[in-house]
This record gives sequence, C-alpha cells and structure tokens, in this order.
Amino acid sequence: MKKILLTIAAVISCTALFTACNKDDNKNNGETKNLKLSYDFYVSIPDAAEDQQDVLAMVMSAPNNQGVNQDVVFSEYIDMLESKNEIKDLPRTITVSFKQTLREDRPVKDSYKLGLNYKLTIKTLDDDNLVYDMQEKANEETFTVSAANLNSMFPKTLTFKVDADKKGKITITNL
Repeated sequence: MKKILLTIAAVISCTALFTACNKDDNKNNGETKNLKLSYDFYVSIPDAAEDQQDVLAMVMSAPNNQGVNQDVVFSEYIDMLESKNEIKDLPRTITVSFKQTLREDRPVKDSYKLGLNYKLTIKTLDDDNLVYDMQEKANEETFTVSAANLNSMFPKTLTFKVDADKKGKITITNL
C-alpha cells in the first residue's frame, strides 16, 4: 500500500512539473508585442549604364517613419539613393516604388546603355531589435536598348507591396 501511495505521489509530482514547464515554454508563443517594421531600400546605377541618368528621370516613393509615402527624386548627379525607416504598430501594409520615365531632353543616339540595381530589405523587430522575420528582394541589370524600342519600354514602375502581420510575419509582393 505504501508503494502504491509513493508511486501515485511521484506521478502527481512529475505531472505537475511537466505541466509547469509546458506552460512556461508556451507563455510567449504567438504573443508578440511592440513590433516594428524596418525597411532599407537601396537603388544605384551600374557603371556600365552610362546613359541611364541622361535618358531617364527617376523617382522613388517610400513611406517615412509615420507610414506616409514621400517621393524622392533621383537627381542627375546621384549614383545611388537609399531610404531607411522604421514604422511602428503592426499589422501594417506599405508600398515602395521606383518609377522611371523618359526625359524630354534626352540625347539622340542609336542605342542607349541603361541599367538599375536595387535591394529592398524588410525586417520586423522587437524593442530590443531582435529580428522576428526578414525578407529581401534584389536585382542587378544592365542592358542596351535601341532608340526605336525606348518608347515601348518606358515609363516603367517597379512596385512592392509589403505586408507585416501582427505576429511579425512579412510577405512581399511585386505589383
């Protein structure tokens, strides 16, 4: 009888121990607080794209720290443009875009050497800057286009829709 009572007491103790550990392990599961969305958008013109700034006007549109989109003009003498921001309060949906249009005053040539490099890095972070999720889109291209085909290729807009849910999961979609 004494063995049976000791066995029952041991089983109850182990059950309580494992139940307590299980509750501790799952305490923060699915509960994320104070997450923020951080993004870096980097755009540059490759050296081989020597006609890019003479032929195309470029504008980047991205949200500021309050989540409101602002346009930034890629000036004639800038080789790269970068935007880094953090937006609080998830869930959140933002769009980041880069538009290229033909310049009226472009030089007349038989062909043009064009190209564009971009890298969009999106992260969700907590207050301690621990990363919950990270997604990235990047591309590097350089090409030559004939003057006859230039009008059919531009204007051209590259747009990304970024969704971050309340748990910090990120989805990037090309629009």
